[in-house]
Amino acid sequence: MWWISLLVLLFLAYILLILVYHQGFERTPIVERSAKRHTSISIVIPVRNEAANIAALLQDIREQQYSIELFEIIVVDDHSTDQTLQLVQKFQETHPELSIQILELRHSKVEQAFKKAAIEMALANATGTLILTTDGDCRVPSYWLQSFASYYEKEHCKLMTGPVKFEYRPGRLVEEFQALDFVCMMGITAGAIQTGLHHMGNGANLCYERAAFDEVGGYKDNSNYASGDDLFLMHKIAARFPGQVRFVKNLEAQVVTKPQETWLAFLQQRLRWSSKSTAYQEKQMTFILGLVYLVNLLTPVILLIGLCYGPARMPLLGILGIKWLVDLRFLHVVTGYFNMRRLMRSIIPIGVLHILYIVGVGTLGTLVSFDWKGRKIRR
Repeated sequence: MWWISLLVLLFLAYILLILVYHQGFERTPIVERSAKRHTSISIVIPVRNEAANIAALLQDIREQQYSIELFEIIVVDDHSTDQTLQLVQKFQETHPELSIQILELRHSKVEQAFKKAAIEMALANATGTLILTTDGDCRVPSYWLQSFASYYEKEHCKLMTGPVKFEYRPGRLVEEFQALDFVCMMGITAGAIQTGLHHMGNGANLCYERAAFDEVGGYKDNSNYASGDDLFLMHKIAARFPGQVRFVKNLEAQVVTKPQETWLAFLQQRLRWSSKSTAYQEKQMTFILGLVYLVNLLTPVILLIGLCYGPARMPLLGILGIKWLVDLRFLHVVTGYFNMRRLMRSIIPIGVLHILYIVGVGTLGTLVSFDWKGRKIRR
């Protein structure tokens, strides 16, 4: 029957997509850091209510194995209502050997794109050849700066995105779900960039030439979106400089952060991320997201039809089996590289929840408003 063939073709397209990501991830080169270090770096940290985390991040940066003459720290406070600003000021006073600038959005007129405004304010005061952005709730390894500088000095690329890892507590399903989902996203990010299929990354670990940012017009034309500063910028730079966007596949460049502690907070975060999906410059990303959405929407339908309708049993259950094997093989490789294979023990509940998550967020992400750090963000 024609509809069975159509469903099989849809799932074959998804399987091919995962195989491309898998091949791309394994082909992504690991560039080790070198002793050379002559590139100046401006570290940009937009913060809002990060009093519980900011001191640890600043201490990590202070302990970088990189000459203090070659980097500066720019913290932009986004209307914090806790002690974030005071803690940064105290750190600045305690460590006069470091170049630390503290900026505030308090007197700027910003209606929605607060993080973009914070980064633009920082760049107006930055002096580094490279801009390296992270978030106030992240931790960074001691060779973080040197890893990015080494990659840049070897490849001379315009933009680099590095791995981001969730530090989860075993036994908490909400955290294990996010950790496995995100490590899978890291594999997809590396695979997509390596194969040239599309470009994606995370602003918690993003590095680019200041000159490239200026040449593509920064965030111009995207300032009305509350999220997506990283992807919009990547797409612009990839279009202007083909082949000059890279994934830094090096655990010494990996940023560690915390997952959301509740399902509601997690969904609010992902609704914010998905709210800009129709505005991507690389339209193949919108097509791929649509394909993934349809496959997850139809997976329980196909399973039910395959179990109950004899003529469709072999093709539909067969294609589902192949899909799951391809997914598991990809996850096995990616979790192995990032030392997170323990998460595979929870693959059954996480897999079921992932279907509900993709369908739910994919449906609501372009329709509803969401909360972000105490703000109601309009669609």
